[in-house]
Amino acid sequence: MAEVINPAIVPKVTLPSGEQVPCVGMGTFGSDRVSAEDVSAAVAGAIRSGYRMFDCAACYGNEHEIGQVFKDAFDEGVVERKDLFIMTKVWNDMHRRVEEACDKSIKDLQCDYVDMYFIHWPFPNYHAPGCDVDSRNPDSKPFSVEEFMDIALVLHAEHGGGNNSTFTTHVVTSSGTDSYSSTSASIGSLKGPRHGGANLKVQNMFTDLKANVKDWESDEEITAYLQKILNKEAFDHAGLIYGMGHAVYTLSDPREVILKRFAQALAEEKGMIDEFKLYDKVEGIAGKLVMEHRKLFKNVCANVDFYSGFVYSMLGIPEELFTPIFAIARMPGWSAHRLEELISANKIIRPAYKYVGHHADFVPFDER
Repeated sequence: MAEVINPAIVPKVTLPSGEQVPCVGMGTFGSDRVSAEDVSAAVAGAIRSGYRMFDCAACYGNEHEIGQVFKDAFDEGVVERKDLFIMTKVWNDMHRRVEEACDKSIKDLQCDYVDMYFIHWPFPNYHAPGCDVDSRNPDSKPFSVEEFMDIALVLHAEHGGGNNSTFTTHVVTSSGTDSYSSTSASIGSLKGPRHGGANLKVQNMFTDLKANVKDWESDEEITAYLQKILNKEAFDHAGLIYGMGHAVYTLSDPREVILKRFAQALAEEKGMIDEFKLYDKVEGIAGKLVMEHRKLFKNVCANVDFYSGFVYSMLGIPEELFTPIFAIARMPGWSAHRLEELISANKIIRPAYKYVGHHADFVPFDER
């Protein structure tokens, strides 16, 4: 075989636009075996051997080095830009920021344009957080909304009788009312912002934070804003950092730990990693601030509501459905507690009040 191939004799496919694509080209993937420098050196040799079509991709992690080879070939007069057919691809974490990804590839490849731009995969591909482009990921698989929702429903399921909505189930059931009324009352409890409606409050809080914090990477700016919330000077003036703290969990909420992993993976896929980093930073700062503000000795951790609204939003789920999804997850538990109340008890639950104020003598109206 000749060391140099005449590009003119290489068969070509003509596109509807009239553009001709060489049927023989060079792929530039090799990041799982060789360095970017080795791949770019191979590209340089291929150009001098007569190759005119090059298949690149941002995910390969070598476009910057290959771009220098292209520039050198143009500057040295080996080829002109119009002689090469250069294609590249958008990776799976940039499906919502395609133009940005394309511009970066063009800049890295040091070309004024690329001849063809592909979607690397037809679906956003889930990769475990921290997976580098220089290694193949054995855990790589399509992100499954169905799988996530199954896990989300389990994480939000009933986990004991010590919460407001489940206690509501017991109280209302003890009156002898029907299942529909009992469940409606429990939903009414769950939707409160200090209970199951907290994830929506977290979303609104972060919307306000983004509007008031210019530098999302500044610990000082974020701390100052959160301190204003605790001082009732910002957001809804309730003095609460929503999504932080739990009556039982202190070191960590195991549900939040699992949900956070999904939030990071989904943020990488959706091109919202900056937003995830903001949530992560707020989580790290807020716990300490709450402890100092309330003079608490026990740790304050993020709870399951902290990331759930963020994940639902990334999936395109309307905010009006946040609480209904939570209610679906709690329904089996409420039903079990209702059955327990019906079978095991036969008395209405009534509160016992004890007056702890100071008694005052009655003063007639005409003497007031």
